[in-house]
Amino acid sequence: MNDYLELIWSGSRRHPNLSVVIRELERQRRQAWDAMCRLFVAVGDCPTGVDATVHTWCRINLREQDWAMYRADWKRLRNAAGPTRNRDMIKAHPNAKGLLAFPLRGQWVKSKGTWDCVAAAVDAGLPVVIVPPDAPRFTLTTIPEAKEAMR
Repeated sequence: MNDYLELIWSGSRRHPNLSVVIRELERQRRQAWDAMCRLFVAVGDCPTGVDATVHTWCRINLREQDWAMYRADWKRLRNAAGPTRNRDMIKAHPNAKGLLAFPLRGQWVKSKGTWDCVAAAVDAGLPVVIVPPDAPRFTLTTIPEAKEAMR
């Protein structure tokens, strides 16, 4: 059991249904176990919402070396901090199996950081799975299609 199912996580700080995030973490851990490998989680550092839920779950359920938190340098980079962090996180995990994204429904501007991470993952050639707060998950085909489905 040396290999990893390596996944990047991104989502809204105001996500209304964090149980969806926990169910997806559990689902991915089962998939890793079934594939006889470990789950590795990479996630941003927001102290609320999806990031905070993933942090807490990882601290309880994974070994320290099986997850990584990526910090945004808001003081130095200001508005570029989130996008820079997103790209650094994706570049640091070229073998990731994909990005799991948890945007809010409605106007895409409510989840700008999440959609930015989705765009960075698409640019890097990573598969993206969108997990809405209140609907079945779906695999991203194009960003405009995903945004339309999230209305």
